[in-house]
Formats: sequence, structure tokens, C-alpha cells
Amino acid sequence: GFSAGPAMTGEPWNGPELADSMRSVGFEDVAFYVSTWTNAPLQIERSAHKLSRLREAGYSVRTLDPAQLNAELAWIHGVTVAAFSAPFNYMFHPIGLAEFQAVLGDGGGLDPRMILLCTASDGAPAGFVYCTPEAGGVASIKTLVVHPAHRSAGVGGALVALAHETCRALGFRRIAHALMRADGPSVAISATGEHEVFRRYSVMEAAL
Repeated sequence: GFSAGPAMTGEPWNGPELADSMRSVGFEDVAFYVSTWTNAPLQIERSAHKLSRLREAGYSVRTLDPAQLNAELAWIHGVTVAAFSAPFNYMFHPIGLAEFQAVLGDGGGLDPRMILLCTASDGAPAGFVYCTPEAGGVASIKTLVVHPAHRSAGVGGALVALAHETCRALGFRRIAHALMRADGPSVAISATGEHEVFRRYSVMEAAL
């Protein structure tokens, strides 16, 4: 992705000429991603029914507990592997739990207030949303994950609405939905707030 403005946390940042150069030597586009700006008040308003339905079904949402960081990271790792492993995403190759905990185990790059974990009525993990602070009063919704067992329950839309509420309460003036697969469900959730695409990305591959 390349456009005016600073790169966001974890965002690929390549000049616009790179894609054409890669295509010229045999690479092909296999997936497209986008980042969007969303109208936060509209996103919250239009997702209110999802929040109500989620609570009525016995789901609960809490922030990450830094005092139990290793256990929380194991919780997040388990949901992520379940949600993204084949057949859901053949490009996903998870790292092991121990490595995942080692990378994030000091908690230094995490703001627990901006990580929301959703649990079903039976205590099972249902999903999470992970946000990061960016430059210029911007917050980025970086990762939205819903466990396959809880899809179509409104978990994703409810978590995004709560993420908007949380980021606004923390003083962020603008919220980006970052690096969403263009044909994935996150884009439909983002569109609830009449989003505006501000960056596009391509994943490429070539036969060796």
C-alpha cells in the first residue's frame, strides 16, 4: 500500500512502482486488501442491534488483563489459529504459542484498553478485536477475529462498534480499519459506517 500520510503499525509500505516491477517478472495478484476510514458515530449507531443481540445471547466482552498476559496471549493465539487456518486462509502459517508469547510477552507494545476479548455464555472464546494508537490522533483497528463456531452471531460487528466506542473514549479523533481482505467480512462490517477506502494492497505470488 502507498499513499500520502504515515504508515500505520505493521503496515506494508512499498512505493507504487514495486507492484508493476513484480508483475513484469512473473508475479500475479492473488489477494487484495484495503484500509478505510469510517464514520465512528454511524458505525456505533448502526451496530446497536448487534450489541443488544450479543448481550441477550449471553456473550460478554472485556479488556485484556495484563496481569495474566501469558494466559491472555494463549487465548488470543487459540482463536486466531482456529479462525485463520485452512480452509479459511491458505496463506496463513501460524507460529507456535511459545514463540507468540515470546514476541509479545513483555506487553510493551500493547495497550490493554484497546484489546477487547469476547466470550460466549459457556465461557468459550468467541473473538477479539485489537487496536493500536497511531500518529496524529488516529487509532487503527488492526485485527478482528471471530472463532468459526461463533460466526453469523454478530460478534464481529459488535466488537467493531465497541472498538469505536473505546477509541473515542480514549480521545482518538479518527479511526482506521486496517488491512482488511477486500472480499472478506470485515469490509462489510466497515461499510456499516459508510467507509472510505484510503489505501489498497495486493498480495502476489509466482511459481518457482
